[in-house]
Amino acid sequence: AEKISLAKLCIGNVLERKGEYDNAIEKYSAALSVLQESNHIELEIQALYNLGHTYSMKGNLPLSLKYYLASSDLAMSHNNIKLIVETDLQLAEYFRRSENYQKSIEYLGRVRTSL
Repeated sequence: AEKISLAKLCIGNVLERKGEYDNAIEKYSAALSVLQESNHIELEIQALYNLGHTYSMKGNLPLSLKYYLASSDLAMSHNNIKLIVETDLQLAEYFRRSENYQKSIEYLGRVRTSL
C-alpha cells in the first residue's frame, strides 16, 4: 500500500508541475485514501499538504486552506517538524494574501518556535 501511494504522490507531483491540477488532485486524493487506512502518517501529511498546494495553485483557496490545516494539525500531533514548518509557512502566506495579517503572523510565529 505504501509503495502504491508513494507512486501516486509522485505522479501527482509531475501532473501538478505540468499544470494538470485536476489530475494531480485525483492522484493525491487516491493516495490519501489508502494512506489513511494504512496508517502511514508522514505520507498522509504529505498528501494533505500536496492537496492544499495544488488547490492553491488552482485558485481554490477555501479547499487549499482545508487541506493545509489538516496537514498542519496532523504534523503537529505527530511532531513532524519539517512538515509543520512547510505547512505553516503556506498557511502564513494564505492568510497574508487574504489580508488577515494577524493570523499570518500567528503561523509565522509557530514556524519560528518549531525551529
